[in-house]
Amino acid sequence: MKRWQLTAAAVAVATAVSLTNAPAALANPPGESNSWQPEKVGGNDLYSSDTMDEASHGTELVQVYRNNDFVWFSFNHGAAFRVGVANTQVAPRVITTREGYAAFHTGIDGNIYWSRTTQRPELIRGAPGTWGPWTRIGGQTTNQSVSAVATNQGIMMVYRGSGNDTRVFQSWFDFGSGQWQAAAQINGGNSPSAPTVTYNPVFGEFAAVIRGQSDNRVYLSYQHFGQPQWTPWSRVRDVTVASSPTIAATANGDMIIVGRDTAGHLHLTTVNRSGGFEQWSDESTHWQALTQPSITVLANLAFLILTGLNHQVFYKQVYKK
Repeated sequence: MKRWQLTAAAVAVATAVSLTNAPAALANPPGESNSWQPEKVGGNDLYSSDTMDEASHGTELVQVYRNNDFVWFSFNHGAAFRVGVANTQVAPRVITTREGYAAFHTGIDGNIYWSRTTQRPELIRGAPGTWGPWTRIGGQTTNQSVSAVATNQGIMMVYRGSGNDTRVFQSWFDFGSGQWQAAAQINGGNSPSAPTVTYNPVFGEFAAVIRGQSDNRVYLSYQHFGQPQWTPWSRVRDVTVASSPTIAATANGDMIIVGRDTAGHLHLTTVNRSGGFEQWSDESTHWQALTQPSITVLANLAFLILTGLNHQVFYKQVYKK
């Protein structure tokens, strides 16, 4: 069974498919697998210059990644294709929306660009030819990756400033008006790396994580949907990261945070629905990642995606509850 088809299985069957053949350590997230599987594109193992990102509505999968400074897509692990001309030196991103999918990349010129699928969600989403042209998001620049997440009302995008501007910004796209709002700093946050954002459907909150500007620790801030302010940044226990941490929320309200240390090893923690943090645990296989990992969530399943030191991309189940 393809992993993007696990959503239906997880909803319909209490004992949803697990990819692990051995139980994870007690301190690790529930359902963490002890084995990695290679990502495929066009029938071949996938290699990427950076973090690979993917998104799924549950019946298909869209992958996006960078190779040779070009943005590449794949639909259901099919042949790689490009959407227009998109050049970048950092990882692109893709998210699900109520309309289908939206992809983002930071141009070599420092501008932020995005493209959306042009067909309704009940039709084929993400296939070649269904994507709109890349459009610049005016007045917003960065030299790092952006992160975004959608609700039924709009899209929350977060990013770090360009060059020496270490401020962390948010911008909101409203589906009703079809406009991006002006960027605003997230509660005084600063970071040497790009932030990551998710949306918790149980609490109706956005949650963003950053790498601390002075201590390389992981910090977390929330914004309740519809409210203008973010909470003060709070440190997520004691782990040191060398790149952007990654956060993702599951359908039951739990959240997973993953950080990569200077040796490339990954550390994981979960934030439960009452707001409590679990202790950080080492990724069970101790593999090393070349770049920041990404996380794909399907209902109450979460998959961790890793670009190895040789640039090959792998995934494994990291959470099931």
